[in-house]
Amino acid sequence: MPAAHQGVLPAAENRAKWQAGTRALSDERCLLLAEQNGELRGFIHLDTSADGRVHVDDLHARLGRLDAGVGRILLHLDCAWAARRHPGRDVCLEVLRGNARAISFYERAGGLRTAERPLRMDAGFTRTEIDYT
Repeated sequence: MPAAHQGVLPAAENRAKWQAGTRALSDERCLLLAEQNGELRGFIHLDTSADGRVHVDDLHARLGRLDAGVGRILLHLDCAWAARRHPGRDVCLEVLRGNARAISFYERAGGLRTAERPLRMDAGFTRTEIDYT
């Protein structure tokens, strides 16, 4: 991402996104939280995509906890949830090219690179998006 576009969504936009997303949880959508001693350490949000796959919409681990295995555990639980709720469906996600940490994480977890395509960002620039299954 260009430096001007790095970081998180503005707080109000982020809050609205997650309020809408958590109101819509169902058998087709899941939000898993990783907590330790009452502190949120990470989360994963998934839903089903139009092509029938289970889509990892977001996976985040708290900074400073990236090497604690939180992401790996959440991804494992995500795949277990998908296998129970949607047997036989692939689990997929997208990563921006250049996000070496995420690419390495998903490849170590067994993710297979299945497609690449340009992604037009709302801010007016384009990046390459890599699909992992």
